[in-house]
Amino acid sequence: MSAAASMESEKLILGYPVKDIPWERLLLISAFVVLMIFYTFATENFLTLENFVNVVRRDAWLFFLAYAQTIVIVSAGFDLSQGSIMSVVSVMAWSAMLHFGFFFGFIIGLGIGLLCGVINGFFVGVVRVYPFIATLGMLFIGSGTAQLWTGGLQMGGAREGATLPKHVEEAYVFLAKGNLGPIPFTFIWILIVLATMWYLLKYTRFGTYVYALGGNEQTAISAGINYPAMKIAIFGIGGLLCGFAGLLLSASVSAAGEPRLGGGDQLLQSIGATIIGGTHIFGGRGGVLGTTLGVFLIIFLVNGLNIMGIDTYRQQIIVGLVILVSIWVSTLREQKN
Repeated sequence: MSAAASMESEKLILGYPVKDIPWERLLLISAFVVLMIFYTFATENFLTLENFVNVVRRDAWLFFLAYAQTIVIVSAGFDLSQGSIMSVVSVMAWSAMLHFGFFFGFIIGLGIGLLCGVINGFFVGVVRVYPFIATLGMLFIGSGTAQLWTGGLQMGGAREGATLPKHVEEAYVFLAKGNLGPIPFTFIWILIVLATMWYLLKYTRFGTYVYALGGNEQTAISAGINYPAMKIAIFGIGGLLCGFAGLLLSASVSAAGEPRLGGGDQLLQSIGATIIGGTHIFGGRGGVLGTTLGVFLIIFLVNGLNIMGIDTYRQQIIVGLVILVSIWVSTLREQKN
């Protein structure tokens, strides 16, 4: 058989040669469709536009945390500090808004997130500390700073006289709950960041370097990639996205400075969404499109369980099982390849 005939017989399913079909992506989409169908018949109010909008608006922060985790993990890193970055951003941005207005506080919040990420990148890329250790240190530093800044109290209703001016609070809440016509602002933020991250990873030299570092770090360095600069940039982008996630979650919950904002399962959900979306835990493979599907699966899985009255503890078990199955499928593909 000629080479041309061989190529003709090999192609194509969904535009891919059979051996290259992204089975994890197909399984993820199938799982999401099955989940939606099941909840539609098992509950009364699941498959409604109002529920869809409310869920995505409420959990928009998870998209940004997961995108941040994706770029770090693809480059063979890991970020444990996401929750604490959200906490310190929440309290410092609120303090800045109290004294200088919404816009300045918003910029301060993003700047704090970026700074935390750059510090992580400095220790990973320049000092050569393992990402797990470097970000674990930032986890404690960020959490402790947020608690010290507020005395452990929420900055807002819990402190007499410490309330935002009405117009500032309205602008802050509008960030997470406002609409542009019929379209919620959170949908616009998600689409903008998704498109930006997708383009950055897929069509720029920076994105090529990210995947190269994740595929084989030593080979990438030998090829001339500036390892310290890349790590600072990667973790800096991650920190910036964490800062925005902290602002969104803080605005949607209470429009206050909350020193324990990131003390829940935000980190675990971001890692889970990234892995479920097909990003390889050891780097070199993955992307934000798959991560977006992973986030949708998690937020609507939890939403359906809430509507069905399943308690939080059982929900955590179910989400954990979904993550384990995703890792298992990814491992099987790696072994086959």
